[in-house]
Amino acid sequence: MQMGCKLTWTHWVHLYLVALRLAFCAAIYYIWIERNRRIFDKCNRHKQSTLWDIIHIIRSKILLLKLDGNLDPKDDFLAAKLKRPKFSKPELIKTWNWIPPDEGRFKLNSDASLCQTEAAIRGLIRNSNNNIITAFSINMPPKSIQELEMQAILVGTASARKLGLNHLWIESDSLFAVNDINGKIKCLWKANSNSLQPQIPILFNLKAFLGEFQSWKITHIWREANSAADLLSKTNCCIKGEDLPPSNLLPDLMALVLDDSYGSLYTRL
Repeated sequence: MQMGCKLTWTHWVHLYLVALRLAFCAAIYYIWIERNRRIFDKCNRHKQSTLWDIIHIIRSKILLLKLDGNLDPKDDFLAAKLKRPKFSKPELIKTWNWIPPDEGRFKLNSDASLCQTEAAIRGLIRNSNNNIITAFSINMPPKSIQELEMQAILVGTASARKLGLNHLWIESDSLFAVNDINGKIKCLWKANSNSLQPQIPILFNLKAFLGEFQSWKITHIWREANSAADLLSKTNCCIKGEDLPPSNLLPDLMALVLDDSYGSLYTRL
């Protein structure tokens, strides 16, 4: 069907019926799951998480429509109204979730934020039960975002050592920092030494801290699944300091941590 074709009531009815069916079925399913969780598990998720699950499944079903040259004109019109590009093969949505560490191990999630007047490095350490052990929130003068990300990992690692933790899993949404610490981009030091020079002491100190752990690893995580650290890293966040106890953290952050413990899916297109 061509975009310039005259719209008819048949097209509009088909469009809204498909959307309403998906919304109705998804709402019933996830509200029923939440109802069972509250009755049998005596716990509940943040309402925003349930709403996001409903939106996620609706988007997934729409994107999985088989859109090719042999479509019914109504389906072609539906795809155009939803701004869904046509593919001969459906493109799958990528979903991610926060994965807890193994028993006896701990996970550090760190992040950094930067604006014209100030910057911030923040993060939190959780155990295998998704309980927050400690958090940190430090405002800093503006620097390069790569240096800030490395500084956030350094501060979190130092906090883990002060607490006597021996097994640490570090997650950062900075692929540059992860590859740098894993030794995969050493050539960049010579290629762009002027801008990266301040990071050399940070990397040196960080590797000294990591050498004190019995085991450690650092992996990349997409920002969507690093939402707790991302919320902490906002420069307008009102909590500040090192070794912050969970009682000092914002309710919105605690709700995100609870969602992570339920294995909430975060979508990345």
